[in-house]
Amino acid sequence: MYLDILGLIGACSYALDCVEAELVHSTNKHSKRVAYMSVCIAMNMGINDESLQDLAACALMHDNALTQYIKEELHNNYIDIHGKQKLLPQVGQHCILGEQNIKELPFNTDVTNVILYHHENADGSGIFGKKWNEIPLFSRIIHMCDILDLACCNTINSDNSAEADSNQYLQYWNKIQYFLENVRGRLVDDECIDSFLQVFSSDNISELDSDNIENNLWSRVPRMNKELSFMQLKQIAKFFAGIIDYKSPFTSTHSIGVAMIAEKLARYMGLGEETAQKMYLAGALHDIGKVAIGNDILEKPDKLTDEEYSVMKHHAAYTYYILSDINGFDEIRDWAAFHHERLDGTGYPFGKTAEELNIEERIMAGADIYQALTESRPYKSGMPHNKACGILYDMADKGWIDSDVVVNIDKCFANEADIL
Repeated sequence: MYLDILGLIGACSYALDCVEAELVHSTNKHSKRVAYMSVCIAMNMGINDESLQDLAACALMHDNALTQYIKEELHNNYIDIHGKQKLLPQVGQHCILGEQNIKELPFNTDVTNVILYHHENADGSGIFGKKWNEIPLFSRIIHMCDILDLACCNTINSDNSAEADSNQYLQYWNKIQYFLENVRGRLVDDECIDSFLQVFSSDNISELDSDNIENNLWSRVPRMNKELSFMQLKQIAKFFAGIIDYKSPFTSTHSIGVAMIAEKLARYMGLGEETAQKMYLAGALHDIGKVAIGNDILEKPDKLTDEEYSVMKHHAAYTYYILSDINGFDEIRDWAAFHHERLDGTGYPFGKTAEELNIEERIMAGADIYQALTESRPYKSGMPHNKACGILYDMADKGWIDSDVVVNIDKCFANEADIL
């Protein structure tokens, strides 16, 4: 299967930004801005296309383990405009986990330790005590862009006006210069700072505006479809499912559970191997929109209020729009995003009817419900197969989900161990 890997990483970086904004109040489109600055600096240093793709991927995913990381620790680690840093030793845990998480991603070049050392300081005062000449160049670049964005970029385009005027951008540029001089030689090495100052100025700093950052990034980094084996595809799917599911312990394995059910059911119903593989990926990503929903709703054990339920329903639309940014992904996007649609048109996000829902989308709807019913959560035990299927048959009788899909779920997973 061919996949726009960098596009998928870029789309899913939105998920990370949502989580990071919720936990540490980072800037809008933080990951993409870090990636864009990193790529521009690297190009100025003469780094080539394949390496640029890998740098962009690492920058977009630099905080990929954020949802595995203890929230309380994040609140106690920060850097301000004066370059003063408060850093607890535990912050290194998300670097370690993040490094482990990306090992299975199909990079073009060796990116060993790039994520691991992306919080190291030039003077050796970072988590692992590495000085700038012991740190991979990509780590050094990402580190500078990361802390610069957190310290300075929270003001750019923050007034929601059409465009910030030239005076605002000049003030913004002065703020950046002040920050860089305060961290020079301590947190960031001279080479990275000098390259940044060669690339950016008060004349072009508007390129970091949130409204333009995606176009600016992709104009400099080529995105190409890459052929992947099913094992590689599964590793990528598990990587992104982890980002989604770790956001809430209440759904810690839901996405991969849906992926496995959808894959097995598609194969059982004779849809073909390639479709089954795509269904696995769609299942892993079907709830990516939930990263934009607050944990106060996601983790509420009681019944949601009407207002809360209305907010929760937005996650399917968020999934649709997040995955729309990936080239050649429309089919998988629809299978993933339409899992709450109903055949009678009463579902969401788009109120599609039976005539508009194909078999893959119907399978995904059934797989999601079956997994939700049979999985255990902190506040409830999972249902046995027969009881879950009874509910599915009732939903089919009401005209909500496909009866043929329900029959096949019943047959395919009669032995609950068959799911695995």
